[in-house]
Amino acid sequence: MQIVTYMLITFNKTFGIVYKRRAMRNRSHHFLRFLVLAMLPMFLIFACSTNKVKNVGNTSATGSLCQIVKHDIGETKICGQPQKVVVIGPHMLDILLSLGMQPVGYAESEPFKGSQFDNPTKQIPYFGSRVTSKPANIGRRGEPSLEVLLKVKPDLILGENFGQEYYAKLSQVAPTLLFKGSLKDEWQRSMGVIAKALGREEQAQQVIAEHNQKIATARAKLASVVAAHPRVLLLGSNDLKEYIQVRSDAEYSAGLLKDLGFKLVLPPGVETTTDGKQLSLEVLPQLNADTIIVETWNNGFPPYDLEKVKSEWSQTPITQTMQASREKRVYFVDYHLWSNIRGPISAELILDEVPKLLKQN
Repeated sequence: MQIVTYMLITFNKTFGIVYKRRAMRNRSHHFLRFLVLAMLPMFLIFACSTNKVKNVGNTSATGSLCQIVKHDIGETKICGQPQKVVVIGPHMLDILLSLGMQPVGYAESEPFKGSQFDNPTKQIPYFGSRVTSKPANIGRRGEPSLEVLLKVKPDLILGENFGQEYYAKLSQVAPTLLFKGSLKDEWQRSMGVIAKALGREEQAQQVIAEHNQKIATARAKLASVVAAHPRVLLLGSNDLKEYIQVRSDAEYSAGLLKDLGFKLVLPPGVETTTDGKQLSLEVLPQLNADTIIVETWNNGFPPYDLEKVKSEWSQTPITQTMQASREKRVYFVDYHLWSNIRGPISAELILDEVPKLLKQN
């Protein structure tokens, strides 16, 4: 731009001198000077605009604006506003639906046999009725199909952090963002990043504000229950004889209970961790809780059958010695909803379920 400006000034001076000498002898020079001067501003504008585009290094080959998005496993360049989004796992599906977008492809936690979720209300537990796009089946969350992904041709892939190799595999197909998402408020952080990539920051702010309002409403509704029975033990098990885990209060479902005002009962050492701790049956009576909630699952497709662990609990002498068992304050819930989805929609469903569990309709 500076060069062109200099050329214009020099031209004016030089041509002006020449014009003064010859203006009376050759009137055609007047027309030529007028023509050149008229065209130079147009050339100047073009040169400036061209220089501006060159200086914007963060653009795609088609000229669309690009941004570098930081996520839990790296940085990804995303150009334009993605429209065809694939979600790997229910956690990402929850977030995408909350932002008002529909997926073109979806990978469930458990294997799904069909090539397409053509009846999502029955095929996707808990919020399938919100899916209207009939997304392609991308495979299992931990083992997505590259072949199907290539056929879908997504603009963006959203998933959970299963490592660098997993990220490299998905990035071969399309820009990929991966997030952890297992802790209490991580979905809010992830949603903020995803919303920026999708140009939906306002929707994200609204979702988080509505979530906070639902927490406040449920907390007020449960105030009398919390006052009478404040201590909650949150467990996870699919077989009491083999596996029992106490949830850390930093985890998603435990964090929701804390938001409602409950105090999580924890064995020594769990208070400072972000992961739960596996226990033996013999330890349970030492954990003095007013209420016990057991997240359970099995080898089938969610929602899971709760009756197996429920029956085991009622038939185990050690668990029956606990105060919560004697007072019939032990409740069994679906692990898939409470700890596998981990988003604003699942939080809403849990907040609706807790008062019903505790008989506060």
